[in-house]
Amino acid sequence: MDYTLISYFLRLILACVLGGMIGLERDLHGRNAGIRTNMLVCVGAALFTIVSISAQGAHALDGNC
Repeated sequence: MDYTLISYFLRLILACVLGGMIGLERDLHGRNAGIRTNMLVCVGAALFTIVSISAQGAHALDGNC
């Protein structure tokens, strides 16, 4: 398995966990948009960012855009 692929999976898992924590806090206070919603939003945002960086290639990380 490629290091980049492992990095992407770890970022998505981290986004899922952090989104779940935000959703749990909202759920405990009785607000709308609970755990599942925040997890999906955070994973979607992380996936969008990963795809954007991957589409630009190595130049996006070098700062030579």
